[in-house]
Amino acid sequence: GLVAGGKRLWSYQSCMSHGCYVSSTEECDRGWPSYMVDHTAIRNRIMGWQTYRYDLSGELYFDVNYAYGNSDPWVTQLHFGGNGDGNLYYPGRPDRIGGTTHIPIESIRLKQIRDGLEDYEYLRLLDQKVGRATVLSLIGPVLTNTYTYTTSPTDLLSLRTAIGRAIAGVDGGQLTIDDVSE
Repeated sequence: GLVAGGKRLWSYQSCMSHGCYVSSTEECDRGWPSYMVDHTAIRNRIMGWQTYRYDLSGELYFDVNYAYGNSDPWVTQLHFGGNGDGNLYYPGRPDRIGGTTHIPIESIRLKQIRDGLEDYEYLRLLDQKVGRATVLSLIGPVLTNTYTYTTSPTDLLSLRTAIGRAIAGVDGGQLTIDDVSE
């Protein structure tokens, strides 16, 4: 998305999403999308939905293999106060996985991030069919703000299925607010 002066707005995923060693009791300091090992799959996946809602142009994540140079990711990924901060891959070393070559092994979190990006594409496709205002009203019940969203995988996946059906024109392609609360 574009903001004032034709600038693009990006999000930044960092240790602030889990606290960077700081415990806060403020509501707005909890629940942010997060790529940490100890957080739910929804928190790993929801960034795609937020990217659509806030019309963001991209996302910056500070590192995807930080633990490689600072520890053995198979033993620990605790950095900056969060498990997995800056690390989305495991080193596929022959001594760990067999074979003769080193390959990157993707984390489950990386797969959730991919699913969130696919969700974003679904939202964009639906936007082309029904308009941004309609899509925003449909996702409103599952995404209130940057730190308040559904924690129910069923709710999120049910809405995604309804969106996919609407994009494909299944059952006439009709999608209503009622589809969100099924």
